[in-house]
Amino acid sequence: MEGLLTLASVPGPRATAWEQFAGPRAIWVVEEQGTIIGSASLAQRSTRLDRRLTRWGYFGEARVLPSARRRGVALMLARAGIAVERETQSRFTALATLGGNRAMETFLRRSHDIPRVVPLARMRLIQWFTLGVPAGRSRVSTRPARPGDLPDMHRLLTRFWDERALGSAEDLDGFATQWTIDESLSLEHAVVAERGGSLVGCGALWDRRPLRREVVLRYRFPLSVVARGIRWYASRRDAPLLPETGQPLPLAAIRYFAATDVAAGIAVRDALLTAARERELLIVMLGLDSRDPLAEVARGRMRVSIPATLWVGQAALEMPDLTPLLGRPAYVDFSLV
Repeated sequence: MEGLLTLASVPGPRATAWEQFAGPRAIWVVEEQGTIIGSASLAQRSTRLDRRLTRWGYFGEARVLPSARRRGVALMLARAGIAVERETQSRFTALATLGGNRAMETFLRRSHDIPRVVPLARMRLIQWFTLGVPAGRSRVSTRPARPGDLPDMHRLLTRFWDERALGSAEDLDGFATQWTIDESLSLEHAVVAERGGSLVGCGALWDRRPLRREVVLRYRFPLSVVARGIRWYASRRDAPLLPETGQPLPLAAIRYFAATDVAAGIAVRDALLTAARERELLIVMLGLDSRDPLAEVARGRMRVSIPATLWVGQAALEMPDLTPLLGRPAYVDFSLV
């Protein structure tokens, strides 16, 4: 919903669990006269290239106070990130710009003080509204996930990741551990899709508000004009309400999404959106490459689709060699961004 409202990300009551989900990362800040004016993080990730484990870093959570912009703060943060990458010897560094952030994209294209980053993929951050209900019955059956499904879910996810550039290399033990970190993400919130006795899709609904909340500071035009009407419509349909300013947005993310085909992906999507509505979650998000074979799952439901650009560079090279990443759609777990 970029551009429709102003949000502030604030820690939830169990914020420490977020660090366990986010994994190893470095966080640094820029200070001016004892006041923090900018910050960023670099999360360590692993992927498989040529059947070998390859380390890469995701540069994210970059924030600069409006009063401190256009003064080189972003460049200082980027240089710090590159220094960390050189120390950890990651092969690639990636970052995403959301909503056509022209200022950041211009900075990335023109800066010669840091190793070059180039666009790798055009992503879509899909945000579905749970005001409606699925239009019809899916051709693929779904059910709640069970502990015995974990190996089959992981096999499906591994194939999904291996078919995408920068896909996760999480092993089965790490995958199983993720469901035990915090009750906000448990198998109770996951579904699987089946066809002919085989598991063909999976996904989990992650309500992150106990860990990190997106508080509404201001609604912008045209949402500011129609917000009252949306609340009336939602109340008539017994659907989740748009919050008042100062309240957290009832937003959830789909995590561990994978499917063998679009029909299976739609079945998982509809099962999770139905569950979100029952849990009074208004918005559910999922990020996909616009070239992804499963990109069609975005259609058929009320949604906002935010464009994003995935940039990739290499700390040791002026111009990155992206040959190992080409020819496939890219993967980013936006639930952790």
